[in-house]
Amino acid sequence: MKKDRKKRNKARGGAARKAVARARDAVRRATQKLDDRLATLERVADALEEAAVERFQAEAVVALRDEQLLRDLADLQAAFAARAPGGLPPDVEPFRHLPEAVLKWMQGRFGLAPHLEAGRVLRLPGEKLAGFTLDGDRGDPPSGVLVRVRVLAPGWMRGSEVVIPPRVELVE
Repeated sequence: MKKDRKKRNKARGGAARKAVARARDAVRRATQKLDDRLATLERVADALEEAAVERFQAEAVVALRDEQLLRDLADLQAAFAARAPGGLPPDVEPFRHLPEAVLKWMQGRFGLAPHLEAGRVLRLPGEKLAGFTLDGDRGDPPSGVLVRVRVLAPGWMRGSEVVIPPRVELVE
């Protein structure tokens, strides 16, 4: 009788161990499935965040372009640089480096980079003038003719896209 009880207890113990092992495997599989779904959710959340940031930055750059703030700041920076240190009115002199600081902040925040520098003279085919803002109206030069232009104000690029074309004038 004792032997039978021991066998039954041993059999029950083996069945219980198997049940526990199956339960542990089920928990392990459920945990893995949950980890996989969490990783997928994190990737989706990261992509949504990146898209939202990109959209905000793109809209901000459009606003900066439409309001011509980048161009105005660059013009102000050039005007300040044209005056010797101490040559600005005393109440304006402390702000001499403000345009440069704001431009650098915008470059870092929105991924902007100046495109061409003011004063640079370029020779290019007349049909390429469409990629610039032409100061003054002299009509369109015939295609295939090389023209000389002077950059009056830099343009701005975001990545490989020119978001604000440089402002140029024709040079004789």
